[in-house]
Amino acid sequence: MEFPVRKLLKHGESFEPLVWWENLFGRSFSSIQPFLAPSEDRCAEFYPSPDDPSVRLVVRETQTRYHATPPKEVEDRVEDLILDWEDVQVHHLDCNRLRHALRKVFNLKPAARQSLGGLFYIGRCECNREVRHVYACLAVSASSALRAVSECPDLSKVGCVLFPAHHEQVTSLLQSQGIASVILREHLTLTPSGFSGECPANCSACFLPDAGQLISRLDTIEKTVLPDAARGSKTKKSASAGGNARAETYLEKYKEARGFIMKYHRKNPAVSFTQALKRASQHVDLGLSTLKKHIKKGDFPDW
Repeated sequence: MEFPVRKLLKHGESFEPLVWWENLFGRSFSSIQPFLAPSEDRCAEFYPSPDDPSVRLVVRETQTRYHATPPKEVEDRVEDLILDWEDVQVHHLDCNRLRHALRKVFNLKPAARQSLGGLFYIGRCECNREVRHVYACLAVSASSALRAVSECPDLSKVGCVLFPAHHEQVTSLLQSQGIASVILREHLTLTPSGFSGECPANCSACFLPDAGQLISRLDTIEKTVLPDAARGSKTKKSASAGGNARAETYLEKYKEARGFIMKYHRKNPAVSFTQALKRASQHVDLGLSTLKKHIKKGDFPDW
């Protein structure tokens, strides 16, 4: 059974007595209670009636205790209550407790980092052979999540973002920049003391090619694969002016095609190399079979 993280965050601004939270979450209450913090000096204005939870009793302080009375229209069927401070003390969602629990369940390491606007820092992840800084977007709606990501002052510092629910547009936007997304409602399960879970390692699908490594590799390919005429060598095959001109023309197209493939892969990391090659051939207006002879999947070690 999934942990009701979206429902909890939806009521993140609520300040209510514990009985209200218990009525709201039912059997899941014990799992969300660790993330509720009491307000030291704030009393609830209303208290749900045990006779009818939909009726809100008005809470008034007396000399020694608290008196909760029903609205006049239902006072004939709903009784008054005499309550103690523990009954009427309000509790609210403590996001710090929630973030600490997320860091623990995903085995993240603490680090000194500031939050980035609506993205709250959780910890450092070192899975998949690289360090990624993990943030959480606690927005419930898709529009709020998109706004938090779009207004982030520096997405280059973000390696992964935790979301309470799936927002396809936001996930695609982040993936195009090599940033992973984890949907909490899909990876957290209920426990009596909160939740458990396991990292889905979604970042493995978001690796971007190392530009420096690719450029170095492409330089090597150009020196060994391209015709001698393209490198200015005076061989029989490249002796004529027409041969030199033709080779130079194709060299520029090969370079442009490689650059196109690199950019296309960064924006669409899930697309296959064959599809990227087809797009490149259309882009440079060169036959696919010709392009295949000079550009191989092996030219891109991180593909």
